[in-house]
Amino acid sequence: MDRRISKTKKAIQKAYFELLKEKKQGRIMISEITRLANVDRKTFYLHYASTEDIIREFAESKVNELVERVISGDVTSGQLAVRVFSVFNEMIGENRELLRFLSDSDAYDYFFGQIKSLLVERLLQGEEVDHGIYSRAQIEIYVEFFVSGIVSSYVRWIREELPCSIEELAENVGIVTFGGLQAIAGKSI
Repeated sequence: MDRRISKTKKAIQKAYFELLKEKKQGRIMISEITRLANVDRKTFYLHYASTEDIIREFAESKVNELVERVISGDVTSGQLAVRVFSVFNEMIGENRELLRFLSDSDAYDYFFGQIKSLLVERLLQGEEVDHGIYSRAQIEIYVEFFVSGIVSSYVRWIREELPCSIEELAENVGIVTFGGLQAIAGKSI
C-alpha cells in the first residue's frame, strides 16, 4: 500500500477512535472525523464508505495480526491452541483501553461481530482439510460455538464484568474450550 494512503487511513482511524473515547454513546459524524484527521470528506469517502468500514478494517487488521503472530512463532501442532490464547491475550492487553471504549459504544456489536466472523472464517478456511469423523456442518457448528463463547468471555472481561486477571480468563476459557463442560464440572453432564 502506498505510504500516503496508509498515512491518511491511519489519521482517519486515529481520529475516529479518539472521538469514540470522547463521545462514548454518541453518534460520530464523518465531518467530525475529517476535521480531526485534517482531511476533506472526499478523501474520507475515497477510503471508507462509512464509519463501519473503519471498524471492519480495524477488526480485519487485528485478526490478520493475530494469525501472523501465531504462525510466526515456533510452535508444534500440539501447542498451537496455547499459542493462539497467548497471542490473543497479548493483543487484548495491548488494545484494552481502545477495546473498552468500543465495548461501551454503539460500535460494539459491529466490531466484536466482525472479530467473531473473521475468526470463524479463518478457522474454517480450507475445504480440503480432513475433518476426521466430523462432517463439515458439524465442524462449522463447533467452531461457531467456541469462537462465540471465547469472544463473549473476553468482551465481558474488557467491560470489567468478570473479576479476574487476563491470565485467569485465558486459563479458564482454555479449560472449557479444550475440555468441554465436563472439564469444569468434574463429572458427566
